[in-house]
Amino acid sequence: MRELHKQQVDMMEQILQALQHIYHLLPADKDIARPSTYKRSILAIGGVILKGLFGTASEGDLEPVKQHIRRVGHGMSVLDQGLRVQQDRLTSFIEMSVERMDSFKNLSIMQHRAISKLYDELWLMYNSETQNQERLVMALRRMQRYITHL
Repeated sequence: MRELHKQQVDMMEQILQALQHIYHLLPADKDIARPSTYKRSILAIGGVILKGLFGTASEGDLEPVKQHIRRVGHGMSVLDQGLRVQQDRLTSFIEMSVERMDSFKNLSIMQHRAISKLYDELWLMYNSETQNQERLVMALRRMQRYITHL
């Protein structure tokens, strides 16, 4: 049980570390869209007006968002790998514990049978020796009576 608890604590620490890495990947500033340095027209006022009115975005505006999504995706895959490793460890520990408990159960059953057999043998020996002792005592008394009658 201690090993199971230790593995659970280790798994929680690794999950917290993975979450901290994910939070580290998140952008700190709220302004993700940066002004583009590449412009297609001489006067970009039309694009700025359309962007303000309709919320359209250019490829340059979306690039920080794409990078952020890639970093978060990578962080999630690392977290997934860590969780799979912890699940495999926990599964193998549980299987090992079950095997040990089965072995202990089988050992205790074998010991119970051996002790029961020994008890039965000792009981038979006790009963037979008691009868032999009684016979010996009776024989000695008879011999004593015989000797006293002589």
